[in-house]
Amino acid sequence: MVDHWHRDESEMRAWLGTLTDDELAAPPPDERAGETPLWVFLIHIVEHGVTELSDAAVLLRRAGEPTGALTFLDFFDTKG
Repeated sequence: MVDHWHRDESEMRAWLGTLTDDELAAPPPDERAGETPLWVFLIHIVEHGVTELSDAAVLLRRAGEPTGALTFLDFFDTKG
């Protein structure tokens, strides 16, 4: 599972690293023409992370381990 997570994260970071400022600032594509807007992929990344965090918390709690604070704001505060 850890190996899979590392591969998944590596692929995500590689893709994110290819995005240019112009691509990030570009107007949304025409969805009617079948083009997928960039924001769809970015929301997927965020949502995937939330799901993974939730799954990990459940596994830790079932194993009797404390999870501590798991919200984004708690994480952000520790980076101070």
